[in-house]
Parts: sequence; structure tokens; C-alpha cells
Amino acid sequence: MTKERAAPPLHSALIVEDDRKAVRDLQRMLKGLGCGSVAIATSEAEAVASATATPPDVVFMAIDLNGEGGGIEAAKTLRQRFDAPVIYLVDRDDEGLIEQARQTDSYGYLVRPVRSLELMSVLELSLRGHKNERRAPSKPKLAVAAPVVSGVRQVTVLLADDHAIVREGLVSLLTEHNFDVVGAVGDGRALLEAATKLRPDVIVTDLSMPGLTGLDVLTRLKAERIESKILVLTMHNDLDLATTATREGASGFLLKHSAGEELVNAIHQALQGRVYLTPAVTKGVIERLATPGGVPKAQLTQRQLEVLRLIVDGYRMKEIAAALNLSTRTVETHKYELMRTLDVHSIAELVRYALANRLVVDEASP
Repeated sequence: MTKERAAPPLHSALIVEDDRKAVRDLQRMLKGLGCGSVAIATSEAEAVASATATPPDVVFMAIDLNGEGGGIEAAKTLRQRFDAPVIYLVDRDDEGLIEQARQTDSYGYLVRPVRSLELMSVLELSLRGHKNERRAPSKPKLAVAAPVVSGVRQVTVLLADDHAIVREGLVSLLTEHNFDVVGAVGDGRALLEAATKLRPDVIVTDLSMPGLTGLDVLTRLKAERIESKILVLTMHNDLDLATTATREGASGFLLKHSAGEELVNAIHQALQGRVYLTPAVTKGVIERLATPGGVPKAQLTQRQLEVLRLIVDGYRMKEIAAALNLSTRTVETHKYELMRTLDVHSIAELVRYALANRLVVDEASP
């Protein structure tokens, strides 16, 4: 069986979006992924005309086109007339709006500003899901696993990721490989509650999620003696994160752009009592685990920690300012001071450092 390590060929894409910067950024990333043609439209009529002239392999649709939720109606029209998956573009991770979008048979969503690794992950899952649906159109997207196969109990798996498309893709993948997916949640607190109640054999979790992070949950489950094997599935190819997760008791550390077969193999290895590390971090983690201690934590103020937690949770500067009743300029100042103190040079590095060094553990949470 041949492993699918890349998305199906992407010859053309259609971006339906009226934010010029968002269009430029997405267009640049798509070109970098080898997309031959990227068409742009700012309205439903333009989108239909463009898709008629050059049928796209995928459509990126601003969900707030011409007003909140306006892109949903445009997506319905495109889905009825053209055979292409639709990926929504949203300003914030609004579960209510995303749930509404999912009812229109979309294949996922991306939060602006779109990041390249998230684009690769969502695009691959969307194109693969569309391809599978065309092969078997009568098959539901989320198959329901039977509880028993050939008299042998299925391995139970609980999933956690704050992106709906990733959760759906993982459910589909693991169901196809005969795992019993007993739950799929979107934040750390829901994961902690579901893990305590369901006691699955395996937990597959992202690191950066609203509420509690994946590492927070890992620590609490370990303290409560819940024996589920926990595998971390993340977009961050970071040695500090991999080392910390392994020290905290994770049975695996994988990257989201890994082939599905790698996750299946990691689950089987975890069930046999082994620890699976994606090849990119294996050597470094082993060397660090042989060295006692870790990276010393910087001393941050309470306000800096509040700003840092909201950054890790994915909030933008204006949203952080509103949540903390501060000006946007003050929040920017805290962000730059955090980066200076921690000696990091981008938001991505700041998030990775915070997760790896447990700077945003919610001590007051139950």
C-alpha cells in the first residue's frame, strides 16, 4: 500500500475574498505549494464566472463575504454548480459560525492570517476527503465504527484539536484503520473532562488549544493516574516541545503534516509500551532526556502572563486588548517585552517557548 505523503496535485484554486492582504498572502502560499493558477473574486457573481472559465480544484471562501455569513450562500451556489471542495476563511475561531459553515458541506476552515503549515494540513485533508467522497459518494464523511470486530475489542481513541477539519480528518482516518473513536473535542477543558469520563486507551491531542493546553492536560491526567496513552499531534516542529512532552509522559510526538500511517503506527507502538517520536526530533530529544534539568523559566509579571496565555490561545492583539481592558498599543508593548525577555523573535517562537516551558499553566483551574 503506497503512503500518501502529499496532497493530490493542485492545478488551480479560486480565492473569494475582499481583503487584499489576505488574498496576497494566501496567493503567495498557494504558489509556493505548486498551484499553477490562482484566480481571485470578490463577489459570488465573480466567483461563478471565474469557476466557469477555469474550474478550480479548491475554493477558499471568505465566510464574511458581503456581511457575516454571506460567504455561506456563495459557497452553496459554487458547490451546486462545480465539483470542488470549499475551505472557509474566518477572522476568528467562532465555533457557532464554523458549525453553521459545516452544515453547507464545506471541507474545513482557516483562520486569518493563514499560516503555511495550517494551510498545508487543511488543504491536504480537504483534497483527500473530496477525492474519497467522489470514489464513494454514498458514504458519510464521518463513518461510525462498530464496537467489536471479529470478537476482538477495538482500541478506543479520544481526539482533541481546536480545528474542526483536523478533528474530522482524524476521525475518518482512525475509523478506516478500525479504531473506535469515542470522542473528538475542541479545547483542553473538554479533553480533560472527556478523558476522565471515558478513560480511552489512547488520546491524540494538539498542544495549542483554548483553555488548557495539551501539556496542561497531560500533566493533570498523569497526576490523576489515568492510564491512557497520550500522543501529541502538532504543527510545531520544535525540539523543546517534543522534549517537554516526552518528559511529562507523552507516548508519542508527531507533526500534523506526517502521513496518516505514521499516526497509526505511533498508536500501535504506544499500546506496546513504546514511545514514538517523529524522525525530525528523535536524536535531539534522546540527547536532551539524557541531560537532567531543563530550560530555566523567565520571571514574568502577572499581566505579561495574562497576555501570553491569550496569545497562546490564538487571540489577536485587538481581542486581547478588549479582553483585558487595555489599549492595543499597551498589548503590543507587552508582546514585545515578552519576546525580549524570552529571547524569541516571532509569535510562533513565543508560543512554542511558552508551551515547552509551561509558562501558561492555569494553576487555578480544577
